[in-house]
Amino acid sequence: MTGQSSSTGGEEIAVISCLLCNGANQAEFVAEINIHFRGLEKIDEPGVLLLRKLLVCLDCGFTRFRIPKADLEPLVKGSTSGVSASQWVRSASTTRVNPVKGQNL
Repeated sequence: MTGQSSSTGGEEIAVISCLLCNGANQAEFVAEINIHFRGLEKIDEPGVLLLRKLLVCLDCGFTRFRIPKADLEPLVKGSTSGVSASQWVRSASTTRVNPVKGQNL
């Protein structure tokens, strides 16, 4: 990963470049994210609501966020009977690219 170093008031912070375009023009935002489970059998189930900080690349739009372990439990429970991630990627109608490695999934 490439990055830069920035000094603010005697305190040094690392600025990580965008994983997709390698740009440094990024900003942090707060967002409400409602994750819904796939499949008609789960259509009436409520989603999992998360309040997260997003890091958005203002050059290409690539966005990343972290889900804390405590918030992963409802996702794990809700997705156990659904389609696995590898099945979903294979069945997707468009090609998906791994932004870290630049490889097709």
